[in-house]
Amino acid sequence: MNYTQLAVLGAEFVAGTVALLTKRDATVFDVRADAEADWIKQIVDTFVDPSGVMSACTPSRLNNEGDPGAIRARDTNYGKGFGDYFAYRDLLENWLAAGDLAGLDLA
Repeated sequence: MNYTQLAVLGAEFVAGTVALLTKRDATVFDVRADAEADWIKQIVDTFVDPSGVMSACTPSRLNNEGDPGAIRARDTNYGKGFGDYFAYRDLLENWLAAGDLAGLDLA
């Protein structure tokens, strides 16, 4: 998995979401508080502390500029470790396929 794959996945998800919103004539949407809390819980529950490995790396964005211990669980990727691209892809595709815009308030 590389950045381009992730960017394409994100773009396809946004386009699919916009298409669903358009079908429902929704011009405004907001994420429900319970949906946001559930998403954060999923991220935090699968967090794997990378500081043991990342502290040996050259300072960069990936290791919080040399301070990987300061990385907050809620600010990390979906899935364990450095992320699970395939589970994330499946999650987004299944959400779009359901078509019910779960977790959103529409106006």
